Amino acid sequence: MKFKKLAVILTTTSLFTINIFAQTYVDVPSTHWAYNAVLYMQEHGYMAGTSDGQFLPNQTINYFEMCEILAKMTGYLDENIHNDLSDELNQQIQENYALQLPIIEEYQNQTQSWSIIANEEIAYLLGKGYLHKDELANFVVDNTRAIVKKEDLAVILVRIIGQESNAQSIYQAGAFTDEINIEPYKRPHVTYLKNLGVIQGGGNGEFGAGSEVTRAVIAKMTADVMGILEIEKSTEEQSGTTVTLNRIIKKNNDESYLLVEFENGKTTFYTIKHDTIITTPEGIATDISYLAEGYTAKITVDDTDTIEYVTHIQVISEEKKPDDFVLDYGTDETTPDVEITGQVQMIAIKYPPEVTIVSDNVSYTFVINQNSILYDDVVDTDISYTDLKLYSQVSIKATNNELTELVVDRYANSLKYKGTIQSIENEGSNIQVLIEYDVLTNTTMFLKDIKLSTDTAVVQDGKPTFKSILTEGMDIIITYDAYDAIIPREILILE
Repeated sequence: MKFKKLAVILTTTSLFTINIFAQTYVDVPSTHWAYNAVLYMQEHGYMAGTSDGQFLPNQTINYFEMCEILAKMTGYLDENIHNDLSDELNQQIQENYALQLPIIEEYQNQTQSWSIIANEEIAYLLGKGYLHKDELANFVVDNTRAIVKKEDLAVILVRIIGQESNAQSIYQAGAFTDEINIEPYKRPHVTYLKNLGVIQGGGNGEFGAGSEVTRAVIAKMTADVMGILEIEKSTEEQSGTTVTLNRIIKKNNDESYLLVEFENGKTTFYTIKHDTIITTPEGIATDISYLAEGYTAKITVDDTDTIEYVTHIQVISEEKKPDDFVLDYGTDETTPDVEITGQVQMIAIKYPPEVTIVSDNVSYTFVINQNSILYDDVVDTDISYTDLKLYSQVSIKATNNELTELVVDRYANSLKYKGTIQSIENEGSNIQVLIEYDVLTNTTMFLKDIKLSTDTAVVQDGKPTFKSILTEGMDIIITYDAYDAIIPREILILE
């Protein structure tokens, strides 16, 4: 179960690779609870100590100092220090700063205690969506730079992980005995980090709502989050180039789209030119007309251009679904003591609700009653039938067609669209895109309204950037984590 595994990692081992030559501090001995985290933050340049070798672990930090740390850890580069930045990156930084500065000045002009030196870092975090405009009101209170509250840091860290929407959707009360003292909108974030092992409660199960963040606390929480990001990055990497050819769709007279499924179950689209060399299992060279859906193959991909092209396919196995493959929708007979795994095909929202599962090409419908146990093993939490996602892989136990237990093993494979931005609204939160092709509906050239959130990553030239750079006429690839997902995970800019 995902949360428990991460929690074990965070509480029993070090997630950080520490340089043995990294500076150590006289006030952070090797026995200190944040020792590894402090060294990690120092080694990566996210935090530094004093000239006399102290880290000052118990010193509290204000929101301006927090922004400087979090901006560095999420990729902010100061052009005054990094004089080798490309002109394009410099332009992006300046454009975002110009866009965010009026928002910052709205609060800056209300007090003489505002730290102007942190404005660029604040602008960066605003542009990335990690920091929200109304949260700037926390920075100065009674004309004094306010100390960061632990729950405020938790909110921003969850956004950095990219899990704010998920944290809100799976939230269940009761993580801490003093939860009532945490502002309601911050409770899901705090609970989510507790489940990940980033936050631990006190001896009485208290979170410590309103407690002030020290340098040691931000070092530990931030380093733990960076460790989680590294785990997720490693997990998301494809396990190899062995794929199953799921679908071949003609793009034009010279190229086709190739939908492939990796060994870990993830899918993606590539483009393949019709003159690409294909090799049979016997080593005979042939052309694209030889390929069929269901073949297993090793592929070579050239991703140096804005479009990922398959440059060679070595077919390993020609096993595929027969041409007369028909989905059998089963019978109405009862099925006593069933234990199966399959895919969610339909969820009937009625009384009593029903869920239809397809397993081995046979469809089964089960009644969900008040005693049915539904559990999402992906995020390690109990769920209701309204939380089920179409096409998720599930394990089922049932008696006489009544569901006794359903466990979500994994969500549906990701889905990608390629298209051109037609219009942008609400400061980039809503875009309308002319989509070239929809693999699910076999529809070509249609308009799709897309809603972006703070969890949606915008990527250009392989690097994260701001959604404010999206413009009309820009070619993009939109990636959803599931067929029925509403918010895309990533917008990849192709130009």
